[in-house]
Amino acid sequence: SFLLTVAQRLGEDEVRAVAAVQWTGSAGLTAERLRTAMHVEGDDATAIAKLFQLHPSFHPRSYIDTTVTVLDDQRVLLALGPSPAFAEGDGYSWPAQLGPAPHPALDAIARVGNPRAGAHPVDRGDHQLAWEIVIDPYADPAPEPEPVAFNRLSTGATAVNLPRRTSR
Repeated sequence: SFLLTVAQRLGEDEVRAVAAVQWTGSAGLTAERLRTAMHVEGDDATAIAKLFQLHPSFHPRSYIDTTVTVLDDQRVLLALGPSPAFAEGDGYSWPAQLGPAPHPALDAIARVGNPRAGAHPVDRGDHQLAWEIVIDPYADPAPEPEPVAFNRLSTGATAVNLPRRTSR
């Protein structure tokens, strides 16, 4: 509904830019929180795969058919199959932003696992969309994306839920 409101006020061209910034900031920050909360260790392909498996952008699986496969120590395949996520009535959902091109939100998630990782679109048969996330050991670590840094300004970015007490 947020992006629909932006589209109604500013137009289709502007909503695409806002959507990419919104999702990138949220995706990267959520991946960081998941890494900490779920104790995802390491900086190899397995760590990156776990972040994509856990990330709420790719849940529920009945809505977005997601397959995450570790190909080797430096590569992960993220594949999205035909699913209701791609049949929404408008183009304003996070999955609707994806296409056969790189997307900064995918890079933001991958780079929480390893700052030298990047998502590159690939052709993968029966899947609707697919990316190979590759760790380039010779690349300089990517800087934190500006949308993630901006989202970090929120106090919600560092909020920690306290353990629940047992009921009496």
